[in-house]
Amino acid sequence: MNVKTTTVLISWKRLVHIKYEILVRLFTSHQHKQIPGTDNVDHSRAVKRFKRPAAGDPPPLPSDVRPPPVLMKTLNYLIYDVLANNGMDESYTFLRDRQRAIRSDFQLQNYRELEAVKAFELMARYSVMAQHRVATEEKALLSVKQEIDQMNMVLQSLSEFYEENARRGYFSPNEAEFRAYYILSHIWNPEVISLMEREVRPEVLFDPRVQHAMKIRATLGRAGHSSAHNGGSIQYAEFFRLVRDPSTTYLMACLMEMHFVAVRKAGFQAMQRAYYSFEDRGTWFPGDELMELMCFDNIDEVVETLEYYSIPVEIEGMGDDTLVWAKFGKIRSEGTMQRAQFERRY
Repeated sequence: MNVKTTTVLISWKRLVHIKYEILVRLFTSHQHKQIPGTDNVDHSRAVKRFKRPAAGDPPPLPSDVRPPPVLMKTLNYLIYDVLANNGMDESYTFLRDRQRAIRSDFQLQNYRELEAVKAFELMARYSVMAQHRVATEEKALLSVKQEIDQMNMVLQSLSEFYEENARRGYFSPNEAEFRAYYILSHIWNPEVISLMEREVRPEVLFDPRVQHAMKIRATLGRAGHSSAHNGGSIQYAEFFRLVRDPSTTYLMACLMEMHFVAVRKAGFQAMQRAYYSFEDRGTWFPGDELMELMCFDNIDEVVETLEYYSIPVEIEGMGDDTLVWAKFGKIRSEGTMQRAQFERRY
């Protein structure tokens, strides 16, 4: 086979690939890349979609992998144009897919320098906010676990970028912020603090944001996630107090919310032990105080959670004068309600 024949074959393959991509983009058309008022794709706004690699697939052509400056420009368009103009609810599915494609292009090039750090920091902030949003949706399109997995992958990549760039003498001004997020996203790992102390530079380790995240982690003691569900020793009241602390940023609070179910359960078990009565009469606790203590949104959520754990509830009055009382006794590991109502969040 001569050079001319090879060139013709490569050009033919490239032409078929281009036609295939055009068809895919037409049939996966999205409102954020359409010409307003039509079903036609606006090519100036079309963004490369994510394609999961399959076994046996050849590697992508170099011409299909976007260089870092283009990836950064694309991400800025997604965040500052699509998200800003359409909101989280309307743009979530589109942004999630296109950001995965951006991360894939960075990884294919094994590029971990300035543009990659900035891009992954921006995507990490979005992922933290997205998992919070998905957790509060009644009919989420994706499970919260999937979104948390994506968030953790972004934060893990950032940790690796920081370490590699530090060896080259480059230090991100935002490193402390994302190290704090890493601690809160891995809060049930008893070794996460030791990991930070071994791998993070002192100026980052002693940053107020990292120290605050470590303080939040300290409320869980040495408990892992399994011991928390079994009533491990957890300072639940201090944990929820720190949610309202002025040093807790919005994104930090979003990450703490991931752990509300486990910490609340541990708190209920601790209260059951604290109010134990030999006469087996139990102790009635005001629902409004419980709502304040454990950061419930409203009294209805308090009642729903108490009933899930089969904790006796008494309701007095009606309307604004309603009083809710909870009688603490033994907590069942499985409630009578469907677990999906809670596990869809966490």
